[in-house]
Amino acid sequence: MVIMNYFNNIAFNEKGQMMTIEAFLGALLIITAVLFVVSQAPSGVQQADAQSKTQLIHYGEDTIDMLKNSPP
Repeated sequence: MVIMNYFNNIAFNEKGQMMTIEAFLGALLIITAVLFVVSQAPSGVQQADAQSKTQLIHYGEDTIDMLKNSPP
């Protein structure tokens, strides 16, 4: 009889059911966040075109000019 009451308490324990629901929702939230982050990442390596290379060269030249002309 004691064993039967123990199993009935486990089966109908609302606290245990709520913890299970919270764990399931937490796992679902983590999976959704990971899928969102992965979907936002670029799928492949993009090759730099001529315009972006030229822009980087100009940024580098401007930075060097600023460093040369700045007071010590």
